[in-house]
Amino acid sequence: QRADRYSNGSQTILGEIIPLSFTLGHQEEAIRYALLANEQSRVDPFALRQIATILTENQRYADALRLFQLSLPDGDAADPAAGATLLVGQFEIGRLSFLEGDFAAAAPAFEQVEAAMDAARPGTVEAAAAEALVREPAVTYSVMAKTANACVAGRRHSLDDDCSACGRLGRCHRALR
Repeated sequence: QRADRYSNGSQTILGEIIPLSFTLGHQEEAIRYALLANEQSRVDPFALRQIATILTENQRYADALRLFQLSLPDGDAADPAAGATLLVGQFEIGRLSFLEGDFAAAAPAFEQVEAAMDAARPGTVEAAAAEALVREPAVTYSVMAKTANACVAGRRHSLDDDCSACGRLGRCHRALR
């Protein structure tokens, strides 16, 4: 705590405090410092995802959503798992946005997930991540379809409606029938 308090570059020191707190079993401190992080912070994305998962389990969806957004890969071509991490991260962002009632944010996240699942080549890390997401297709597509049912336009419609605001999520509607 003292290191953070007396550091003139507190965003830099967060990258060291958060994993250390988490490793020492001080989850509340790790969460508190993770919530101070921003885009300029150099915090391990894996640690942010772990903390976001804890926050999700504690139903702190808004905080978890923010940490998942911070943990998304920045498109580093050297990281072979970046596509899979992005796929799973976008799904979590969509799911948490849905739980927060922000359907306008959930629908585009799920559209990105669906596009990434369609583009995943067999045998790649992305394909394995996509396969893991649809291991229980009723659950995965149910969340996606409920988001589409709530609709980006803010109106409700039935699963049979062809809603232009939901775009590509029509496949989710069909998967639930």
